[in-house]
Amino acid sequence: MPKILPLALATLMALPALPAWAEKGMNVISSAVPQAAARGEVTMRWYGFPLYDATLFTPAGAQFDWQNPVALRLIYARTIKQDAFLTATMAELERIEGKRADHPQIARKLEPCYRNASAGDHFIAQSISANQVTLWFNGIKTCDLRHTQIRERFLGIWLSDQSRSARLSKRLRGE
Repeated sequence: MPKILPLALATLMALPALPAWAEKGMNVISSAVPQAAARGEVTMRWYGFPLYDATLFTPAGAQFDWQNPVALRLIYARTIKQDAFLTATMAELERIEGKRADHPQIARKLEPCYRNASAGDHFIAQSISANQVTLWFNGIKTCDLRHTQIRERFLGIWLSDQSRSARLSKRLRGE
């Protein structure tokens, strides 16, 4: 019997560990999404180079529905500056919605939310209601974004059929 213990330990140590991205932010995701499970995953590329891996979490991996709590995790493959996040977000909102009077207000609310990101860093956007999105960077809460219909408007950048890549959005939604 004593010889079995070293063999068992050696076997356990030989098992592959979960990849780091698999655990990134799961405590944050689970705090907003009951029984959170991945619904869809995609890699966003720019001219063939990976920018980030995106994973959508829904309750128990259920079909995506704007009425349910969701979390979107983005794990970055390269360095992106804080101001580039804000510029890109506002450009996408304007591209999807057209110019709106409340865009400057949303930009002011978003400005403190973003951080400089390097390869391996992750942002999580979680939402339990239509008018609020909470952003986290590497497990640290950066802001509560509160604005009318902000869940669908902000997360629509990645999840709507009007996103930059409707095909990737469908895959992210698990369709």
